[in-house]
Amino acid sequence: MINIFISHSSKDVEIINYIKDYFNKIDIEPIILDDVIEGLPPPQKILKNLKNCDIFLMVWTKNVYESEETKAILNHEISIAFALDLPIFAIIEKSVDKPRYFDNLTDYKRYNDFNDFKIQLEKFRSTFENLRDEIIRHKSLLELLKKRISLPSLFKVKKRIIGGK
Repeated sequence: MINIFISHSSKDVEIINYIKDYFNKIDIEPIILDDVIEGLPPPQKILKNLKNCDIFLMVWTKNVYESEETKAILNHEISIAFALDLPIFAIIEKSVDKPRYFDNLTDYKRYNDFNDFKIQLEKFRSTFENLRDEIIRHKSLLELLKKRISLPSLFKVKKRIIGGK
C-alpha cells in the first residue's frame, strides 16, 4: 500500500475523518500525524513520516490561516515535501488567501463548504489512483531488481572483474 501525508489543522476534525475514510476506500494509507504515536520531537516525527510517504496533500482552511503556529507547521511540512520531491496537492478553502507558492504545486482545488470539499477531493480521485498504481509498479520493480542483484551475485561479478574464481 502507498501512503499519503495529510498536512492539516487538528481543528478540522470533520474534514480529516472524511479524508481517512476516503483514502482507505481507494487503498491509499492516510498518514495523519495526530494519529501517529512516537516518542519523537515534532520536527523529527514530521520528517520520519514524510520520508515514508509517496504523496503529500495539504488541507488549507480558515483554521490554518488564522493560526500562526499551525501555518508555520504546515509550511515546514510542505517545505520537506518539496525537498523530498513528492507529488504535492492541496485543497484550499475559498474564504482564505492561498500562499503564492501554491502555484508551484502539482495541483490544487478550492472549496466553499464541506460538501464542496468532498466534490473537490473527488476531482483528484483518478490522479490519486493513477499515482497509486504507478508507485506500486515502481516499488514492485525495485523489489525485483533487489532480488536479481543480490549481494552474492555482486561478489561473483567482483571476483570476475579482479580475476578471482
